Amino acid sequence: GNKHERTREAALRALGTLGGRDNIPAIVAALGDTNPQVVNSAMMALISLRAVEAIPDLVKLLGDSNANRRACATNVLMTLREAIPPLVALLKNDSAELRGTAAWVLPVLGAPESASDALLQDRDPGVRVQAARAAGKLRLKEAAPRLVKMLADENTAVVIAAAGALGETGAKEAIAALVPLLKSPESQVRSAVI
Repeated sequence: GNKHERTREAALRALGTLGGRDNIPAIVAALGDTNPQVVNSAMMALISLRAVEAIPDLVKLLGDSNANRRACATNVLMTLREAIPPLVALLKNDSAELRGTAAWVLPVLGAPESASDALLQDRDPGVRVQAARAAGKLRLKEAAPRLVKMLADENTAVVIAAAGALGETGAKEAIAALVPLLKSPESQVRSAVI
């Protein structure tokens, strides 16, 4: 019950603080716990330990059916630049959800521009939206040319995300591309420009 869950949480916190590197496999296994607090403690321990050796397991967890486990794996990967190569490999995955996660994490890690470009051109509109949002949130001015091209996307959600991201990047060259969207028949597009 609760007593055992609190014990597992405390043990994970201690392992993260004390640097129990040889326990990383057990900490990764704790990401599969049914208790969200235990899963969160495992995530924090892996972040504290900079557990690069857990990257393969964390990448596998990105496809887990449990949203909390996926989120925790994503949060740990966002702290490990060494995760760039396996995340770049996800760009070729059939799963739009996995490519979308890569779209979010790769820019945070300072991924090569080619990875960001690939995501901004992904075949799935949801992935393109994620990539645009990440570029905006991280204020990636170098993504501005690709974001400007996305303003002509056939998917309204992509156009809205690209317009918002351009505003966040502060790329002045985007102004000329945004002005015509003020006449869009879509009120959400006009709103995103403003």
